[in-house]
Amino acid sequence: MCLSYEQSNKTVTANGVEFHYALDGEFSKPVLALVNMASVNLTAWEPVLTILLKSYRILRVDIRGTGKSTWGKDN
Repeated sequence: MCLSYEQSNKTVTANGVEFHYALDGEFSKPVLALVNMASVNLTAWEPVLTILLKSYRILRVDIRGTGKSTWGKDN
């Protein structure tokens, strides 16, 4: 079962940027990573998510500065 975007709060921090992500599907299936383009968030993949979950565990990430991901601090 997938959490709604508002309920999803998984994050990982790398190089000062906090990335929001969703990981859905059965643990035993191979992982397929989906990365959105700028100006949209990870919900852009929802129209195909149900189909992909039949064969894969799906990792979706809000790229830097989109959705719930931060820009981080510039050096």
